[in-house]
Amino acid sequence: MSILKNKYPAKEHTQKVLSHLPKTDNAIIYLKGDYTKCRHNTDCENTFRQESNFFYLTGVEKPGFQLVIEVATGKSTLFAPDVDEADIMWIGLPAPLSSVQEKYDVDQVLYASELDSFVEKLNPSTVHVFTEVIDAKAVEKYESKFERDNIKVALEEARMVKTEYEIELLLEANRIASEAHVELFKGTKANMNERELHALFAYTCHRQGSSGLGYNPIVGAGKNSAILHYGDNNSEIEKNGDLILVDAGCDYRFYASDITRCYPVGGKFTEDSK
Repeated sequence: MSILKNKYPAKEHTQKVLSHLPKTDNAIIYLKGDYTKCRHNTDCENTFRQESNFFYLTGVEKPGFQLVIEVATGKSTLFAPDVDEADIMWIGLPAPLSSVQEKYDVDQVLYASELDSFVEKLNPSTVHVFTEVIDAKAVEKYESKFERDNIKVALEEARMVKTEYEIELLLEANRIASEAHVELFKGTKANMNERELHALFAYTCHRQGSSGLGYNPIVGAGKNSAILHYGDNNSEIEKNGDLILVDAGCDYRFYASDITRCYPVGGKFTEDSK
């Protein structure tokens, strides 16, 4: 059985982070997950992607969650967003806390409305915060005890060395992107547009379970392939034998691949393109 069928190992990651933090009595880590954002001046939601450090310590891919970790014990408490009854017709019924607890590798799950009293009972001596903007009133009370530098270093050190689970995620991200590059190599023809290849790459990745692309691809044909950060991806592919450069990777469960290949339109190198 693939290791990826197991829960994302948030507790293992928590222990790695804690190993790089000073063992201050009654200290906590507070992290806030990202929230859904809308396009400018509209109510149309942008595609959501979780903040990477929050995902690393929770495995939560949904918006609006918060996390408190007690440094001395490593106990992790996940706070799920409260859902107003009026919102249910728009976003559906929320998962019960028992289901959230079962899905994620954390010690307990509470509603966000319980965060204030929870932190107040802990009365932390130090609050490790990673984000610059803290909009939880329970944590803002302890602003004089905020510490940002140590948690930043601890997260960087922990994430630098991947766990076995993470390595499997990266291998899958690279497998998917590699197949997508092969599809582009086979499918590139003269008189196509670069955006068609962009779309084919995205389609091939999505078809295999990718949640999106790792970054905005570079699909440059002819002279566009010499522009380092070309991003228009909207020029015509003129003739067979022209070189096309594709720098593209996929995002698989928040782990990205990054592959660049250069090949001739039509599949055969000319003497010049060699």
